Amino acid sequence: MNVSYALPLGQIAGDLGDSVKDLRVEVGVSMNAADGRVLASGLDTLSLTILPGRSGSFVELYRVFCSSGFRQDRHACPSTRF
Repeated sequence: MNVSYALPLGQIAGDLGDSVKDLRVEVGVSMNAADGRVLASGLDTLSLTILPGRSGSFVELYRVFCSSGFRQDRHACPSTRF
């Protein structure tokens, strides 16, 4: 299964202002069975450069393999700490 996501860079740049140039964002996906067992998961930390006036989105894809009957969870957690 392909699980795609997008991070709205224009919105992030506007929210952060001009003080933050580099941003780390943890992104993850988890596919769980109805009983809570983790069938597949992925976790990455992205380093993004935030430019003033930037627009558009950062788009990425997780490819995970699991059987039918699952629940999908996704998260993105920005942090200005390195």
